[in-house]
Amino acid sequence: MTVIPGALADHLTAQTITDTETAAALDGARRGRGRTLVIEPTSTRVLHVISAYAEAILENRKLHSAAEVRAARLWIQRAGHSAPAAEQASAAEQAPAAVRDEPSDWWTITDPATGEEIARVYGETWQDMTPRAEALPEVRAVIRAHKGFSRRRLYVSELTPAQLAEQAEAAAEPVVVRADQVAAGDTVLGCYPEQITVEDATPDTVIPHAEPYRAAPTPYQGGSHCQACAVFADHPGPVVTLAIDTPWDMCDPIPAADPVLIRRATAAEREQAAKERADTKQFDRSARAVDAVEYAEQVEANVETVEDAEAVYAAALVTEAEATDGTWRGDWIGEQPADDVLFVVDGTVEQGALFNDRATEQAPADREPVVVRMRPDRTALALLRAKAADDREAYRARMDERQAAEHRAYGAPVPAAVQARIDARRTATQAPERRVIEGVVVSHGGTAEGSKPKDATNPDVLAAREALAGLAVATLTDHHDVTEPTEEERNTRGYFVDPRTHGRVAVYWLEGGRIVRRDQMPHGPALDCLADRLKLRGWAVEKMLRSSQCVFAHRPATN
Repeated sequence: MTVIPGALADHLTAQTITDTETAAALDGARRGRGRTLVIEPTSTRVLHVISAYAEAILENRKLHSAAEVRAARLWIQRAGHSAPAAEQASAAEQAPAAVRDEPSDWWTITDPATGEEIARVYGETWQDMTPRAEALPEVRAVIRAHKGFSRRRLYVSELTPAQLAEQAEAAAEPVVVRADQVAAGDTVLGCYPEQITVEDATPDTVIPHAEPYRAAPTPYQGGSHCQACAVFADHPGPVVTLAIDTPWDMCDPIPAADPVLIRRATAAEREQAAKERADTKQFDRSARAVDAVEYAEQVEANVETVEDAEAVYAAALVTEAEATDGTWRGDWIGEQPADDVLFVVDGTVEQGALFNDRATEQAPADREPVVVRMRPDRTALALLRAKAADDREAYRARMDERQAAEHRAYGAPVPAAVQARIDARRTATQAPERRVIEGVVVSHGGTAEGSKPKDATNPDVLAAREALAGLAVATLTDHHDVTEPTEEERNTRGYFVDPRTHGRVAVYWLEGGRIVRRDQMPHGPALDCLADRLKLRGWAVEKMLRSSQCVFAHRPATN
């Protein structure tokens, strides 16, 4: 049996294969894990035909996806290159085919002046390679000296064994694992719906992350750490946090048994992840040393070394922990037995002994309990509860919209509960229809050209309209929203004048009932046309920015 990688199998399925033996082998194939195909070739001719398709992908890699290129390269590594037609026709005269060299995913960075190689950097494209190269100190030195560097894609024959091994690791297809099997440095590509298990999960059914991220698994820190952690606060099983630093600025907690689609880290990525962890530990040690030295200076301790300062600081932390043990600073404060009492503190010690040596001494048995009463501000509590409810609702809305968008992008139906919540929110936030007030006589008929009806008689507006005579003018109502026009207002086009004060006006240009910016093509230059006309008629026009939405002009003085 022979396994064809998933992306290459999909490519072959979409092709019209004329070789009958290969077509028969593909027709009798069965699906393996993920999108792979398992075939039983009757001769090497089938393998040669598939290799020919893989070589065509590598020779025209710009026409194919990155997954197809990786799958084709993986097939060539396993099955070899295709044989010439003459060798396929006569197996008896078949000779070993010459191995063709092909471009790799490694680049050599050279000095533009001397041509000397500075470093080798991995990247499927030059866009992937460039930031990695610019992060190297030796490359940055060349950039400062020559304002740039030279690059060239290396061929496979030019790579070292270690570089070949790393390229083979990078070409590996994504795998589905349990969340607790994700290692530091692995790239998390996506997750799965709640009902999908690891055995049923495939790369085709994944909900991919818009921005994959590097995993740094840490223990679950409880529901109070962030909003994402709060979702799993009541989860019955174990939970693991795949990363704290994610593109969406929150943790990524997930049940330990849930499936996750990842791409295993290469040796270089694992080394980089280990280096980052070591740097983090070193930073923590340095920060603790700084805190210890500052504490020693504050208490005027007689220390000579950093180690002595850390010892004094550690002793202070232990002393503080012991001092709070057995007091209300280090323990909870009882239950609330009555409606008019917020909480009750049992009088185990005298109140004045909370922070002295008698903090843990037992009080006499006949001592009355100490009752603490307080009356919180009900208004402030209501505001806090309302803000927390709004924050929860906003977070749920963002998560529902993101989940719905990911389902639609990959052709999956949006869950009914999610869609119901989205529809309910849109109905609640929908603006009410405008009421028509009958019995009010409006002298301007409800509309005006070049301005809103309420500004139609303004002297500055009339002067600006006279200066802009001959240009397309917009017909507006008093309730026309130029940022979110209604359906009937989207046929409005032209300029309109908004008066300000002391002869200053703002002139806008509408397209589809909406104002346009100066840098918005193709209608943005209309603002320049309005400014030129006003300048020609003697108006003083203020300087516009690329993002300006209107022309500010000052009415010329009249003699």
